[in-house]
Amino acid sequence: MNGTIDFLLDTNYVLALVKGDPALSAEKERFFDPNLRFGISVISRIELLGFPDLTEEEEARITETLNQLRKVPLTQSVEDRTIEVRRSRKLELPDALILATALECGSNLLTLDGQLRSAFGELKSHQAEER
Repeated sequence: MNGTIDFLLDTNYVLALVKGDPALSAEKERFFDPNLRFGISVISRIELLGFPDLTEEEEARITETLNQLRKVPLTQSVEDRTIEVRRSRKLELPDALILATALECGSNLLTLDGQLRSAFGELKSHQAEER
């Protein structure tokens, strides 16, 4: 799975993009760079589209954004990595799945969650040291 995407977007990051968060307006420009590949974990897609009070307009905006991203499936290696992450970090299952997906893809994780960003940085550094 290595090298399939450059950046994996966390659920909260996609939500901020969809809502037009001004702090991410410059980030949106990167999506048009043909040399960069952006992806999303299937768990983020489920979280974003599974919200019970989602309006049709919100669903359309989210779907439009998701269609610009590569969907990264849940594989055996992501499952195994998620188990490792859950054993070593106090993260909710969706966050652990997203973090494990980014690690298995060899991508950078774009998230607004400080705890998740920190855990990813530590685990990515540890992964690099093992190689």
